[in-house]
Amino acid sequence: MLHDCRVTICGKRWRLEYSRLPRDTDGSCDAPTVTRKRLRIARRLRQRPRALLETLIHEAMHAAGWPLSEEHVEQTAEDVTRILWNQGFRLTGGQ
Repeated sequence: MLHDCRVTICGKRWRLEYSRLPRDTDGSCDAPTVTRKRLRIARRLRQRPRALLETLIHEAMHAAGWPLSEEHVEQTAEDVTRILWNQGFRLTGGQ
C-alpha cells in the first residue's frame, strides 16, 4: 500500500508525500538544501501504476542529482521505467 514516509537519497532525508497537485504536475522535489524537504507525488497517479513508477524515479533523480537538467532527468526516468516495466516490476499490496 502506498503511504507517506521518510526516504533517504544520497544521505539526505525527504518526506515522500502523496498530495493533491495541479493537473499539469505529476510530482515535485524540494532542493537538497531546504529544511524539511519533500518529494510530492500526485495522489491521482495511484490509479496509473506505470506513470506513478516513472514519477517516483523522476523525482528521486532530482533529489539525487539536483544540478541535472530536466531533459536528462525526464529521459532517464522514462528509460529506467521502461526497463523495469518490461522486466515485470509492478506495485503489490505487500510492500
